Amino acid sequence: MAKKSTRRFSNPKWCICTEGKTEEIYLKAYCEDIGIKDLVDINSECPNCIAQSKNACGRQHRSLIEQIQRCNKSSKYERMIAVHDFDDDGDKKTIESFDDALEIGRQTDISVYYSIPCFEYWLLLHNNPLYADLTRDVCSNKVKNYINSKRKEKGEAPLHKGKYKTLSDLYRYFGGKDGVKTATHNAMKMFPNNEPPAKPSTIRPSTNFYLLLDELRAFADKHKRG
Repeated sequence: MAKKSTRRFSNPKWCICTEGKTEEIYLKAYCEDIGIKDLVDINSECPNCIAQSKNACGRQHRSLIEQIQRCNKSSKYERMIAVHDFDDDGDKKTIESFDDALEIGRQTDISVYYSIPCFEYWLLLHNNPLYADLTRDVCSNKVKNYINSKRKEKGEAPLHKGKYKTLSDLYRYFGGKDGVKTATHNAMKMFPNNEPPAKPSTIRPSTNFYLLLDELRAFADKHKRG
């Protein structure tokens, strides 16, 4: 297990590395909405990262956290943050790697946020609480159907397959800041005493993504006061 870092960070900005593009689009819109788009780099270019420019990291679980550690050796951001999904394939090693990500993050000053089974679950919470252990495909189809219903109301063409994942105004489709409040309320219902577990995989479905949005909002408030 990696040892906790004692390095001091020289870059006052935060950096968020996401597994997928949909999370990146949502987070960029949220950061712009609360006025900190210039204070948070999301999947920024880094000489130590082999991801293509302007793409999400694509790595998952423990490998994502380990790559962030390598990337930050040169960037030295004030905060390094990881966002990933469960992607449970039934393999014990996959589950262990997913849970390890949070523990390694705690020990190396990397904040880790997740959604089970996928980021689409977080999006669905903007509308209703969901307690069933849904699959990734079910969540994805529900999100796509919801977006297409809204597009139909506006006389716009439906989106097919995974095109909704790169929709530039995805954040607005789910209500912006008002939607975030609803999703946060619904997400917290899944945790006893509103406290996410030490091993995330033990509560399905679930997401602690709202904690990241809370911290970003506090970050924005701090800079407004400053």
